[in-house]
Amino acid sequence: MKPIFLILGIIAGILVVPVHAQTTSEFGYQLHPEKILENTEGILQIFVTSNEMMVPKAIKDLKTISSDNAVIQILAIEDGNNEFTKNIMIKARKPGIATIVLAAPGFTSKEISLEVFNNNNYPTQIIMKITPETFPIDGPKFGYITLELATTGGLPTLASEDMTINLETPNNDIIRLKNSEITISSGEYYAITEFEIVGSGNAIIFAETEGMKKISEIVEILEAKGPLKLKLNIFPESFNSFSVTAGVAIVQLLDDGGEPILADEDIHFKLSVENPNISVNTSYDFDEISFSKQRLVIEKGSYTAFTKFTPKPNLGDFTESASQQYNMFISAENYLTESDFFTVHHDQLGALEGKGPSVTKVLPFLTTGKQEIIAVTYYETDILVTRTTGGVTLLPGAERPTENRELVTVTVPVQASDDHKIIFSSSDLDVVNPINPIMKKGENVVIVFGETGNMSSEDTVEFYITDNEGIKTKRSEPIGPNEDDITLIVEPLVSVILAENEFPVLVYLEEGTGDEEGIAEVGEDEEKDPRLGVTPFIKDAVLTFSVDDLVETDSVTIKQNQPYALMKMMSNEVVAL
Repeated sequence: MKPIFLILGIIAGILVVPVHAQTTSEFGYQLHPEKILENTEGILQIFVTSNEMMVPKAIKDLKTISSDNAVIQILAIEDGNNEFTKNIMIKARKPGIATIVLAAPGFTSKEISLEVFNNNNYPTQIIMKITPETFPIDGPKFGYITLELATTGGLPTLASEDMTINLETPNNDIIRLKNSEITISSGEYYAITEFEIVGSGNAIIFAETEGMKKISEIVEILEAKGPLKLKLNIFPESFNSFSVTAGVAIVQLLDDGGEPILADEDIHFKLSVENPNISVNTSYDFDEISFSKQRLVIEKGSYTAFTKFTPKPNLGDFTESASQQYNMFISAENYLTESDFFTVHHDQLGALEGKGPSVTKVLPFLTTGKQEIIAVTYYETDILVTRTTGGVTLLPGAERPTENRELVTVTVPVQASDDHKIIFSSSDLDVVNPINPIMKKGENVVIVFGETGNMSSEDTVEFYITDNEGIKTKRSEPIGPNEDDITLIVEPLVSVILAENEFPVLVYLEEGTGDEEGIAEVGEDEEKDPRLGVTPFIKDAVLTFSVDDLVETDSVTIKQNQPYALMKMMSNEVVAL
């Protein structure tokens, strides 16, 4: 019977299909907009197709999933403008390709490949630059952090609204951030803040803002070659216990090479004197030597501390020795120390007065651009004294024996008979300009200070000291940058410059061994010299720039000892640096 019914149906123009037979529909789609950019939203419109033609058929229970939510995120599925379409709301998060999978009852599942393109007008990342990246031990104690907005392609772009960026560092013992938050204002593409150097080592700085990848950069603070040492210097070396004369104790912080080094923290220490005759007193803290100040501090950013001391008058009454040597030493934590000695003679001479002669001892000093101790001048002279040698001798015709004595040359202090100005000059005033010391009446020692420059000399500096004996010469080797090794650096604070916008530039000096272009270089296996790097400007000047069509700028005035010159230039073209 079935064939008959089939034939009749065909004849009648009617195709009879069994009730259990089904057809499978296919998905069609359109993307709006046709090209989707990162950090934008779009619509994937879904409908039914047959022979590549849209069919007016409803889609029920549509399900969808993205193969990579980091590229394309499914936000929602909504009804379209009519009952035959569905709208899949999507968010393009970053450039790349993701597959959207569609499924619904009665439909063949479908995979749609979508590509997200760069958006060169929308910020998707922040770029951080630290300037300078490396700091020497004697250089500036602060630097700059610049945060810049850029597209995925690395091009600078303006902020459409105020954008707050969080800054942090786990290395607060090395650097201190001036701000934990900085804002790139609407219409700008960068913001600048500062950090302070408080220690040494490598410090990492993190920057983070909502919707963008967290980034970091490292700043290197070079460390002095250690171990560091506190060295004591005593002037003069000889005293007489029967005259009231003073001495000067100067303590300097030195590196492993014996050169002064600026302290990166306050260094507290104490001076004491060891009794040379322990049978009299076994205590270190005895009063045979009195200090103007016994507990001293080398302050952060300095390398010197000093005090005056005086041997107790008539100290010779407490000993049978003709002279005694005293050891003055330093008590300090976490630092090596080097003591010094002085001698007290016990010849009953009384006080000697006069105009000298003077003795000058120079000290190592840094050219910091500040006032530093450069020498000590004191009055002393050699005299002949008689001392007993023990035993007696009965001379012919004498009624009684006499003590055996000998003539000895002794160096003793001389007190100034009046206020005396000591003429102290330098062979290179750009390196150091001495301040003429005044030996006041009744004193025997004076510290000599000098106004230092910001550079050293290729040769030693000679000091000329004029006293009652004439002109004496002393040589000194100041420690600081050499002018021939200094390079002028002009460095943008942003990594990429935005055309037709101002951009910040940092101008500074750098000391080091340069290549042909004057840029300091260090080999991979070569240890960096901690004294080479950024150095303050060595003199007052006006910087002028010869520029081309790329940028426009004005001149800038700088002062001696200024660490940086921060200025702005105008860009006419995009230049990658």
